[in-house]
Amino acid sequence: MNENQAGAGSDGKPRTQPTRWWRTLAGLAAIVAVVAVTWSLSSPPAVRGDGGASHAFSVERAMSHVRQIARAPHPTGSAANAKVRDYLVAQLRASGLQVEVQRELSTGQGSFAWVENVVGVLPATGASAGKPRDAVLLMSHYDSIPWAPGAADAGAGVATVLEAARVAAGSDRGERKRDLIVLLSDGEEMGAFGARAFFDRHALASRVATVFNFEARGSSGPVLMFQSGPGSAPLLRSLHGAAPVANSYSDEIYKRMPNFTDFNVSLERGLPGLNFAFIEGYSDYHSPTDTPDHLAPATLQHMGDQAIGAMRAALSASSVAPAAGAEPAYMNFTGKAFFQYPRWLDQGALALATLLLIVAAWRGRRSEPAGVLATARGVLAVLAAIAVSVSVVLSVSAFVREDFWPGAMQRAVSAHQLEWFLAWTLLAGGVLVAILGVARGGLRWWWALALALLAALPMLRAGSVFIPGLVAAALVAGLLYKPLTETALMRGGEALLLVLAWVLALALPGAANILVWPLLALAVVRVIAPLRGPAAPAWSSFALAMPVVVVGGVILGELAMRLDQALGVSVPVIGAVPVLLLCVLCMQAWLAQGAARVGAALALSGLVAAVALVFVNPFDTRHPLPSSVFVLNDRVQGVDCLASIDATDDAWKRSVLGDAARALPNNLYAPEVWRETRCRPLGERAAAIGAPATTRIRVLGVEPQGELRRMRLALTAQAGHDVLDLYLPKGVDARSASVQNRSIHAPTAEGFEQWPVRIRGFAVPAGELELTLDIGPGPLPDALLAVTIDHGLPAGLALPARPAGLMAQTHPYSDARVGVARIALEAAQAGPSP
Repeated sequence: MNENQAGAGSDGKPRTQPTRWWRTLAGLAAIVAVVAVTWSLSSPPAVRGDGGASHAFSVERAMSHVRQIARAPHPTGSAANAKVRDYLVAQLRASGLQVEVQRELSTGQGSFAWVENVVGVLPATGASAGKPRDAVLLMSHYDSIPWAPGAADAGAGVATVLEAARVAAGSDRGERKRDLIVLLSDGEEMGAFGARAFFDRHALASRVATVFNFEARGSSGPVLMFQSGPGSAPLLRSLHGAAPVANSYSDEIYKRMPNFTDFNVSLERGLPGLNFAFIEGYSDYHSPTDTPDHLAPATLQHMGDQAIGAMRAALSASSVAPAAGAEPAYMNFTGKAFFQYPRWLDQGALALATLLLIVAAWRGRRSEPAGVLATARGVLAVLAAIAVSVSVVLSVSAFVREDFWPGAMQRAVSAHQLEWFLAWTLLAGGVLVAILGVARGGLRWWWALALALLAALPMLRAGSVFIPGLVAAALVAGLLYKPLTETALMRGGEALLLVLAWVLALALPGAANILVWPLLALAVVRVIAPLRGPAAPAWSSFALAMPVVVVGGVILGELAMRLDQALGVSVPVIGAVPVLLLCVLCMQAWLAQGAARVGAALALSGLVAAVALVFVNPFDTRHPLPSSVFVLNDRVQGVDCLASIDATDDAWKRSVLGDAARALPNNLYAPEVWRETRCRPLGERAAAIGAPATTRIRVLGVEPQGELRRMRLALTAQAGHDVLDLYLPKGVDARSASVQNRSIHAPTAEGFEQWPVRIRGFAVPAGELELTLDIGPGPLPDALLAVTIDHGLPAGLALPARPAGLMAQTHPYSDARVGVARIALEAAQAGPSP
């Protein structure tokens, strides 16, 4: 049997004439159309004028704040950050808030930082002022990454909080039943140090009942409510009317990811709340291009609308205590309709869908026969086809991107992220459609060979066998050697999706809705289908599949978009997976004669597009190529040079480094950097930029603490440093540490081979600080390796400016002065310790 002799059709009768390829093309076109419309409708609402109203969010005022905040990079401890701090204090006071600056030494896991939080209070108008666990907290961070101005991350969030505070201050007295607290935190980019300082040490922290945090991981697109605290059901209802883009699946996913924002600090304390962020325009995230001109005003408007609505609802609510009972499920439909409901409803709908699909299969056992074994083969065949599709994308991406802008690959991909997503989706979807299309006539050896070759592409360049791809291709060849009917394939796909939906419902209940409602639509269609009668025209089956295409396309299409925006730069297949599930769900719309040819054409188009993107230079003035140098003063190796770790080359860097650059034998400044360091001696420039600041370390004493020994050290820094890394020598068993008598827990094992354990400080001031180490049995350290990073090239260096198509590299050593020194521990002085 071949592709044009497919056996039984969906009506159970032998098919004697081949169905034309238009059915497959029309079905896939319908899926694409629904997904495209969903993406369009999910864009943020248009910017509107405020007419000067004091009670509404003003995007014009918010943008003016952003332009003040994001004039230049302003990392924690910098003079630029101090200017931003003073501006924020003045703005909050102008709105009528009581403002203070909280200056604290904040600690984390093996790290510490001096931070300056801006804290404002707008007291309630009634008896609730000062009431414990009753205040509403608006939170965002005002520090930026050292190389980014921070217009979006998180200038947009800070501007939103400033505007919300102004609106709250100008509201009717009856609308403020509880205190409003504003926290503009410092040190978030380094590890949420400011938020920890507030919740650990500020007196106002005990009054916080509800938290709203505002973040960014891009520069445009809708603002997502992607994370909620416990008992936040009433807060979710406040989003109605602000065109929210919120899905409970994102909460389930995010809580299992290593990502961290200030909101996580409030979650650790069990506080209800909502976390907002926008993620389109990833190329501007943590980049020198994160400027006010690249921040989309519509995105800022969307964030402001949701902030004002949520704040007003919380301030005027009769209670902000966490809601009792199970957490709700929620989702939005095309970005225009928002639904919130109990999670048991998902499980009930899934049980109903399961029952209806079983009933439909039982009723169709005569007209559309597919035995248990055929259905089981269908399940395995669809699963293997998905696995092969994923494997092919991973294989091809590894092949074509192995040498694609090394060291700048993520920046290069993000410059054309949508195009890459379309290429991978075409490739993955085409492979799936082709496999399931050809399965109707039995998979021939040339199909199996083609799939195996695509899955084995990494062998040609990386020299390693891509085992998952080869195994999946072998499974497909074995399972589909004999033909499968359309009914067996469709029922196999339905069974596979049901199993996956039940796994989600039980393991990740907040994410079950991405499959439950599409499956319920499919089940209803399956039950209705027999009512057409045996004389129904062929197009009626296609028409009957459209409700499934619409429901599935809206839900799974948006999921594909969000996953690709969040993770697609580093995980190319992530956005294609929901599209594959959508194709399986909507198999009735496109599975027909000619599907194999259409799928092969789509896969070939995706492959050609991916290869073509490799040959397109992604960098221009809008997306500049990262290029950087830094000053390295390495006292261990006796090196004073102008250095670069970039894997890419360009004319500006060649002119700066010149022909005298050489490879540095060892890297003792950045354990995470594997690339070669090119170094050009400073020569006469060394005198122009001055000698690096020095640091001394004295032993204050060593005291027994049970089986441990407590070693107290006094560290004296000649000058302050943006970053100070202290590495302990190999063999020293450091169990815990503290700075200025504040615990930083166990130091982290993120060092070098001979200096494996690190303690990291940020915004370290000049002068003396006390470091305490609790050390187990074994040797005591006689020296520490100190690595300092000071952002900004020394003024006397006088390098030529970068041309418009280049920007600073996005790593901590870019355009910085890095010092490396082995500091011998000075012996304790006689007499009492100071």
